[in-house]
Order: sequence, then structure tokens, then C-alpha cells
Amino acid sequence: MILSAPGKTFLLGEYVALDGGPSILLSTSPRFELVVTPRVDDSATLVFHPESPAGRYYTKHREDLNAWTYGFRDPYQGQGGLGASSAQFALLYAFHHDGEWGPSAAIPWATVLQEYRACAWNGIGVAPSGADLVSQLSGGVTYFDGRVVTTEKLAWPFEEMGFSLL
Repeated sequence: MILSAPGKTFLLGEYVALDGGPSILLSTSPRFELVVTPRVDDSATLVFHPESPAGRYYTKHREDLNAWTYGFRDPYQGQGGLGASSAQFALLYAFHHDGEWGPSAAIPWATVLQEYRACAWNGIGVAPSGADLVSQLSGGVTYFDGRVVTTEKLAWPFEEMGFSLL
């Protein structure tokens, strides 16, 4: 099974989001991929850093997730800033909860964000907003307000126009 999540770019509100305020994010290609295969022996190693959000989530839910091996493809080759860490968590979380979210089901954002923050934050400094995670699970252009945990998928208003990130 291959799951994928887009990269993310904050269009507005990256630092406001850290205080729970609203932000608008854009999901971009190329996409991160999580390759999941059945475990055939005990020799496979954990692909996630054990202190990363995905590594901590895996450790917390090892009993459910240990029957599989995972490969992570980062199209940005570890350059950072485009959402690899949150993509790892998003994809592992989505795999773990496969079948719970149908096409018309509302994602339980408060629950997802609570789990993410528990795995991504050690209690020192500012907690992560989770806006990037929401964007990567929503796709497209996403409005996120962390104070009231509101998300809205916005339409790209320029039908004949794309964009470039520099």
C-alpha cells in the first residue's frame, strides 16, 4: 500500500498559527509517500526517527502497527521546511485509522491534533499549531483556526493560473 501527502506552504499566518490564530496553507507537489508492506520477519528497522512525531506515535501504538514495515519517500531529500515530519505523522496516523474515515466522514480534527501534539511536543517552548498537519490531510488550499479547531477547504480561485514557489 502506498499513501501520499502533499508538501505544505503557509500563505498567511504561520506565526499567528503558533498562538492558535488563523492561517491559510497551500498543499503542493511533489508528494511524500509512505510505503506499507506486511512484515515478513523481525529484521526490519523503524524508518522514523524515534523522537519524531511519527516515531513517538509508532512507539505508542506499536502493538497495532508492528505487523507492517514502512518506507518513507521524501521528494525533497531531507531539505526541510515543506512538511516531511508532519507528513510522516499524517500518513502513519491515516494508515492506523484506515477505514474510520469514509469519503463523506468528517475528520475528528480535535482528536487528531491532540494526538499529534502529544507526539510532537515535549512541553518546552511553544506547542506546534498542527496547521501543517491539517493542510496535508485536507489538501488544496486550507483555512485553519486553531483556537476553535475550524478547518475549511478553500477553492483555488484562479482556474487558468498555477503558481511557483521560490
